[in-house]
Amino acid sequence: MRLRWFLAGFLPAAWLLIAATGLPAQSSHGGHGGGAAQHARMVRSEKDFVEQMVFHHQEAIDTAMLIAESGTDPAIRQLAETIVRTQNEEVLALRRYFARWYDGLPSPRSYRPMMRDLKRVSGPQRTVQFLEDMITHHEAAVAMAEKVLTLAGIQPETRALAAAVINAQNEEIAFMKGWLAANR
Repeated sequence: MRLRWFLAGFLPAAWLLIAATGLPAQSSHGGHGGGAAQHARMVRSEKDFVEQMVFHHQEAIDTAMLIAESGTDPAIRQLAETIVRTQNEEVLALRRYFARWYDGLPSPRSYRPMMRDLKRVSGPQRTVQFLEDMITHHEAAVAMAEKVLTLAGIQPETRALAAAVINAQNEEIAFMKGWLAANR
């Protein structure tokens, strides 16, 4: 019930904000955005991390929403709902930080989407592709968060958010790998 309210009430406003920045709603290029190491290399400053993580998370949200709405496995739907909820909260925080610290809106100019278009597959294949792509996507987020934590002088908010990303996404990676191992 809460997820429906959230999806129906909050997300349209968030979509307008995302549309204003020019982020595509879904990657259709086959997930050629590179792996964890490439995304971590894009983090050269706290500003890079905050800006890139907005769009990195938004890609995960967009993909997870499709699974939350149409997935067939209850555990995977719950995972998708968790990703949508958690990462939406983090995107809002990151946008606030960016506006406060850098006086503007983040730009997707250098973000390279990582995930394949789930609308091209269905059924069990959609679930497997979602999990495979989300594992790689989460590994990139963890690498980015670990990288920002090595930088001197980052804000306490960034440090806390990066630690939360590392903890939550490592747990989700373990769950997704376990599900794939048990269901293939």
